[in-house]
Amino acid sequence: LIGTWEGMSLVAYPDRLAGNIPTVCEGVTRAELPTLKVGDKYTFSECMVIEAKALPVYNNGISKCIHVPMSDDLRGMTVSLAYNIGIRATCNSTFVRKLNAHSPDACDYMLLYDKASNHYVQGLANRRQDEYRYCQRGLLSDPAAAAAPAPVPAADAPASLPPPIA
Repeated sequence: LIGTWEGMSLVAYPDRLAGNIPTVCEGVTRAELPTLKVGDKYTFSECMVIEAKALPVYNNGISKCIHVPMSDDLRGMTVSLAYNIGIRATCNSTFVRKLNAHSPDACDYMLLYDKASNHYVQGLANRRQDEYRYCQRGLLSDPAAAAAPAPVPAADAPASLPPPIA
């Protein structure tokens, strides 16, 4: 889901939807690369390494606040949401509260994240609609069969991230 909506940029740019914060690869920001600045360059391979290291962090982050079994569709959608709006915002959301309460309308609440700087953004609305389909499919799957997988370790990721290309 993430790659579908984030797009790929090998040169860090100011993301206008996120207050001009530097963004590179498929939505990588200072949350993943604290020293990232506009103009930093990365190769496709470096981007894949950075993202492979980042995604388990988001998966583990949501695992700490979601206390119900999740299907792969629901987990994937929730990781995508957290990657886009942040782990803290996801965990503090009505969506997660409703999900933990086994509320059948939980997915409706993730649709609320279609704004940037308090302005409606069609691209975010489109992303939320796509995630909504995964969310609904995940909620409709057999909860007994949807065993919550253990947090994913970043074992294959390197201990440190590569520096930007000069």
